[in-house]
Amino acid sequence: MRTYEINEMNGCRKDTVHNGLNSKSPIVETFSALVQGKDVENIKDVNGKKVGDQCVKKIKELNTRAEGGDTSAISELNAIRAYVVNPMLLEEIKLLGFFGGYENLGYDETIERKVIKQSINTRGQALNGDVPFSFNYADKYTVPSTSLAAGYEVDYRKAQFGDMSAENILIENIKTDMRNKASAFAFDTVTSAISNATIKNAVTGVTRANVQSVINKARPFGAVTLVGDTSAVIKLNDIATYSDLQKTTPYLNISQDAMNEIRKNAYVSSIMGAGVYGIDNAYDLSKTNTAGSWFDKIVNDEYIFVVPTGVASPIQLWTRGGLTSMTASDVSTGRLLTRYDLEVAADVAKGEEYKIGLIDTTA
Repeated sequence: MRTYEINEMNGCRKDTVHNGLNSKSPIVETFSALVQGKDVENIKDVNGKKVGDQCVKKIKELNTRAEGGDTSAISELNAIRAYVVNPMLLEEIKLLGFFGGYENLGYDETIERKVIKQSINTRGQALNGDVPFSFNYADKYTVPSTSLAAGYEVDYRKAQFGDMSAENILIENIKTDMRNKASAFAFDTVTSAISNATIKNAVTGVTRANVQSVINKARPFGAVTLVGDTSAVIKLNDIATYSDLQKTTPYLNISQDAMNEIRKNAYVSSIMGAGVYGIDNAYDLSKTNTAGSWFDKIVNDEYIFVVPTGVASPIQLWTRGGLTSMTASDVSTGRLLTRYDLEVAADVAKGEEYKIGLIDTTA
């Protein structure tokens, strides 16, 4: 297989269409507008001259050359597409901030965690000497990263005639696929950290007593949010009542507001003073369940995480740099494939796993 990676020298071009080929270049803005079906007439260069039509002509030319196997055109289109997808993708991943902190680093920066710890060997009063007092110190360590990938088969033929409908679908697929994989990576990291912790706040089964117990333990660390796959958080509906009378008469003692939320969103938005957040979770069509009767989901749908939000959360997510691409011709099939990679990392502060509650909904 031959591969054509993004050539950073593309950024050296200084014509009015490229303007150095960066995220603000007219050709990038035009490509984005074409993908979204927007008008390109008012796109201007740095001097205020309208260059939308000129950019469209250039994009068609690049696709024509790419269709003929021109590696420089392929690299240039990959770079343009990466500039279009990258901000949308990072914004999607940033939404995982409800789960903890998020930071985007440069390619040359080290992913490092600095955890502020507090001494607990304190007394309220000095006896015959100095009182041991609370003080903060930092525990610093590096966090390993992983590379997520998504891609598609390229169709330069349609784009060379100005039909960008396929690009629209494929860019959306990249964004969705990457977001789902980032979610799965983050959730798997947190689940593993909690499972291996010596002191943990975990229960099995969605019962009133279990959920109340986990929330009560997590609440002193900050405002609490319950996060999980929609099919998991829906199970909280069964305990969103005033009492246990729902065992004999379902929803007899549930408020009308809660019923309206269930009817609209499938699950209640809050329970026992904690917010509830159901995540979008796609099927992994390459994997089936143990019985082979249906597909597995990308993110594990068995758990509900009880997370103290904001600065109190011990969970931190990172992305480093942005999208990088590679295009290759599959010799056996003749298909031209493009792959995009994004480096991500996730961490639960060492020694603070107990701050995250875990409800196993399988029981």
